[in-house]
Amino acid sequence: MKPTLFFIICALTILLIRIGVFLIPEKDLAIAGIIVHHFWIGIVLILLSAFLRNILIFPIGLGLATDQLIFIIMGAGKDAQYWSTPSIIGAIFGLIMIFLFRKELHRISTYSQSQK
Repeated sequence: MKPTLFFIICALTILLIRIGVFLIPEKDLAIAGIIVHHFWIGIVLILLSAFLRNILIFPIGLGLATDQLIFIIMGAGKDAQYWSTPSIIGAIFGLIMIFLFRKELHRISTYSQSQK
């Protein structure tokens, strides 16, 4: 996988999850009554990518985590907070950072793959 493809996968992940939240508003994944935001699913995927040595999982997890990072920092909440200006700007800023550091992130994700 090339660094640009790594970035495209992250960007598509953010785009698709935003479209999903827009089309299906106020639907939350809850486990034992606790809402599990896709930020946490992204963190789990990032960690799994290292253990499974699967370089496709890392950019997907990074996209999920990046999308909701500012939303989580702001205290989470409902869709109104998710679609707030700070949350959207945070996701865009995160995506810009991923683009700027895509070569380094790609190198990190392929490092564990090369250790097989």
